[in-house]
Amino acid sequence: MPFPEANREVYQRNPLADVVAQLRFEPILLIDTQPPAAFQNEIRGQYPTYRPMVAVPSGIPPHVQRLIRKMGAPEGHHTFGTQDARWEIILTRESLVLKTKAYAGWQDFEARLRQIRIAFEHAYQPVNAYASLNLRYVDIIQRSSLDLNNVLWSELLVPEVAGELASHEVGADIDKMTNSLHCRLDDQGSFLTLKTGLALSKDGTRERCFFLDSDFHTHTRTEIQNVEAIFQQFNRHSRNLFRWAIKERLRLALQPVRQ
Repeated sequence: MPFPEANREVYQRNPLADVVAQLRFEPILLIDTQPPAAFQNEIRGQYPTYRPMVAVPSGIPPHVQRLIRKMGAPEGHHTFGTQDARWEIILTRESLVLKTKAYAGWQDFEARLRQIRIAFEHAYQPVNAYASLNLRYVDIIQRSSLDLNNVLWSELLVPEVAGELASHEVGADIDKMTNSLHCRLDDQGSFLTLKTGLALSKDGTRERCFFLDSDFHTHTRTEIQNVEAIFQQFNRHSRNLFRWAIKERLRLALQPVRQ
């Protein structure tokens, strides 16, 4: 494991902008040809909204797109959501996705992921394995929201993550930066794609924020009985990565609470 073990904490000033879990499987053509009524019936208590999207190639003129839809083109994906739009499920013929901008903790997310996975496996049995698994966390560090306006990135992030922002010569003058890496996490087939850099805030201030986009994933087939354990391991890697990436000053500004 490349990152040191860290205690589980929740942050009262939660930096998570998005959390996404994806399970990919061999194509199920039935999802293209029939509405996913059985799947919806099992989840609609929590996810009552539904929005179908028709798969139409990009670049086609709008009037042609409308004609293709009227002719009954296969569904591209089916989107289900909560009434407050804070949680979303996307079902396609090759993947099942759970995403949220309101992540409160792993226990809640894991329970929701388990629910929709079981509903999918019931609706489209037999499902014996998944081609790949992904768990993605996107953290956005906005200094103004943490009362750290004039604090250098080098005081908040470890040099391995801050990159050129940690430079005393040029760090303060950098206005654009992105880095990316792919690494092995363990001997059981888990990997990480980590993207970091600067991004403008979406609150209208155009403040330069630091983002950590971590995608934990497998490249090989996973039997259904092992899925839950792998997602738990991904969550553990994510906790360790984030705690390793930030310095104590940033950790305290996020107002951690031990769990």
